[in-house]
Amino acid sequence: MQGRLEHELKINKHIEDKLKYAPYTVREWHTNLMASKKTAATRKDFVNKILAYIEYLNGEEISASSLERYFISVQTKKDKRGNISYTSDSYQQCVWIALNNYCEFLYKRKYISENFVKCIGKPKNNDLERINEHRVLLTKKDFVKIIEAVKDYKYGHSTPEDEEFLRCRDLAMITMLMKTGMRESALTEINVSDIDFYNQTVSIVDKGNKKHTYNLDDSYMGLIEEWMDKRSGLLNNANVDALFITKKKCRITQNSVAEIVKKYTRIAIHRELSPHKIRGGYVSILYKE
Repeated sequence: MQGRLEHELKINKHIEDKLKYAPYTVREWHTNLMASKKTAATRKDFVNKILAYIEYLNGEEISASSLERYFISVQTKKDKRGNISYTSDSYQQCVWIALNNYCEFLYKRKYISENFVKCIGKPKNNDLERINEHRVLLTKKDFVKIIEAVKDYKYGHSTPEDEEFLRCRDLAMITMLMKTGMRESALTEINVSDIDFYNQTVSIVDKGNKKHTYNLDDSYMGLIEEWMDKRSGLLNNANVDALFITKKKCRITQNSVAEIVKKYTRIAIHRELSPHKIRGGYVSILYKE
């Protein structure tokens, strides 16, 4: 099975479970999202945000007043300890976009008299300016330090075989991110069949179902071949498509990749960075060259 299809099927199952007891109009709206070819990740995000609004309504009819009160409520959040803080501008904007999409659907299907969300201005997003103030500009030296951190990492209680398995995998994964700038979602969806060992390329389907093919140099192919050897030893002929797997013989998740990247960047450059920051570093280095 294609890695991206496998990933989408899992998301669709999550959405199905969420929609099981949702109002009919929400299920109908989601069908419309599928027909308009919204990605699984987008549909999951939209559904979660709309169901949160439905729960907030608690049986009340959708109205301009209820939407205004809801938008005020999402401007803050409360953690498990009861501490209140502001939500990000980007989150508030995403809530507005999801609700606007839903209410526009209801209006066109004549379930409501108008799209009340349009009466509320789309929230401004000043997050980018704040991010730019604290932007981390990665260099080639930083990339080298991160790779060295992977090579030197001590795994504690793991067996020597486990250590070699994890080191080879993490080295191949992080180097792939650095050499291609691909998203972690695309990385986790790669299958062994997506690697052309003869022509030294990897083909992926990225965000928006866009296809990309990346050239891989000799040094990286050496890492992949070493990883494939460790991978085969663990699987012992088990039928698993995914290129990057866990010790449990299943496809590695985006969250796991993010945690792995955070661990090594914290050790190497004393900053916990996301895979997206590695992507940004790749672009910056490419631009300079």
